[in-house]
Amino acid sequence: ANNTNSASDSTGAGGVFIGQNSTLNMYEGAKISGNSGTGLSCMNNSHITISGGTVTGNSSRRYAGGIVFSYTSANVSNLTVSNNVLLSTSTESWHVAGIYATKSTINMTNCTITGNVSQATNNADDAGAIWIYNYSNLTLDNCYIAENTSVKGVGGILTKSTLLIKNCVV
Repeated sequence: ANNTNSASDSTGAGGVFIGQNSTLNMYEGAKISGNSGTGLSCMNNSHITISGGTVTGNSSRRYAGGIVFSYTSANVSNLTVSNNVLLSTSTESWHVAGIYATKSTINMTNCTITGNVSQATNNADDAGAIWIYNYSNLTLDNCYIAENTSVKGVGGILTKSTLLIKNCVV
């Protein structure tokens, strides 16, 4: 069942917020869904290990509907990020429906990122699946990234940082 958590204006963390110098271990069967605001926000020197689970059906006006990694190190495997929405009322650029990364190092293996939709119409710097930015490093290995859309930007991956793709479908 979906929960009813929400950020006050759908711009912050609606589901789970991992703050400064914190650690998250998320395992198969975990589900973050149905939040008004970003589903999972990992911030300020947080250390993330995800070994399964789903982030789905979240909606936000800023950064990402699904996951935000900001100043974070993350090892992610067997995660599904699907059906998250960046709302059309987003007034800033550099946003995404699926996963947003800034000043972070993220390794993703065997992940699925599908059905995320950016409705933002203000800037071409928006994405459906992934937006990697600002000195971030993202490695994708054996991931499936498809059927993500953006009204004005890129449906798949938008990068202004370092991206390595191995054995993936994009």
